[in-house]
Amino acid sequence: MSQSGETTVADIGERALIAALAPYVAASAGDVVVGIGDDAAVIAREPDGVWHDVVTTDMLAAGTHFLANSDTDWRRLGHKAVAANISDLAAMGARPRYLLVSLAVPQTQTVTSLLSLYEGMREEAMRWGAVLVGGDTVRLSALTISITAVGSVPAGRAIPLRSNAKPGQNVYVSGHLGSSAAGLLILTGAPLVNPCADSVRLRLLERHLKPEPRPLLGQILTAVCPDLAMVDISDSLYNEMHMLAQASGIGFEIESDRIPVCEELREYCRCADRDPVELALFSGEEYELLFCTAASPDALASALAAAGSSVPVSLIGRVTDAAGTVVLRSASGQIWTPPDQTFRHFS
Repeated sequence: MSQSGETTVADIGERALIAALAPYVAASAGDVVVGIGDDAAVIAREPDGVWHDVVTTDMLAAGTHFLANSDTDWRRLGHKAVAANISDLAAMGARPRYLLVSLAVPQTQTVTSLLSLYEGMREEAMRWGAVLVGGDTVRLSALTISITAVGSVPAGRAIPLRSNAKPGQNVYVSGHLGSSAAGLLILTGAPLVNPCADSVRLRLLERHLKPEPRPLLGQILTAVCPDLAMVDISDSLYNEMHMLAQASGIGFEIESDRIPVCEELREYCRCADRDPVELALFSGEEYELLFCTAASPDALASALAAAGSSVPVSLIGRVTDAAGTVVLRSASGQIWTPPDQTFRHFS
């Protein structure tokens, strides 16, 4: 508590803070199709409209989400800032459309760095068919980037809410996990037990500095899986599973050896004497998709191939009726209960 005896955000943490603020935020009612509680809000443009708007916002602050110094790659940072918002739209199955960018900027910030930042943001937006349409600037001692993204979904299509998960569904993730955490360890100079090849280090650094969101996969999944529950992996796979479990009142049983990791991560972990599965569980800023559906692996693979998706998707477990629990089972069948290493903003 503070010196005055008042409860602070450090006392309660981010989740409890959001829960305390939730009563002041619109829930699903009227033209608000989806309110607080998912990766983005969904707004009906008009009662009989063909499209719904999907709106999300995300913030990156110097010292928390990125390092602002002479070594900062501002163009890559621009890509990453937009990718974080595009990933939220992906988790709702939305097509990206527009972005607003607000900057809190120190007076000492160079104009060249900001132009490079915007070049990266524009490039990443254009990759997914979105455009920058405005924003705001203010003065602050630490650079902060706040982006609001707007996408769209067909009005008649089921929305992949976090509360849609049901016992018996399969649990899938896209891509590979853990590389962003490894890239951050490399960036911050974490010690190695054995030398690690430059090609491995560069690949993992790239995964952290310029992540790949999955908006096209999100749109395809939403179209082919009407029972879909989905979330993007921005904090950690472990955290996102708990969020889905809480929202749906279900549990997860996960086979930890099925969690997909790339060969570069395995090699780095051999050099750093770390467990690649542990990094995959707790890595943030991956921007892959975690989703639940009754679709079998073969049926899902066929549907994705027919739709032209080449993003790998891995079955990692199943949804159970043990509300609020995440059970991790090793290859030998042992239950594994690691301490939660997800980054917490107010801890």
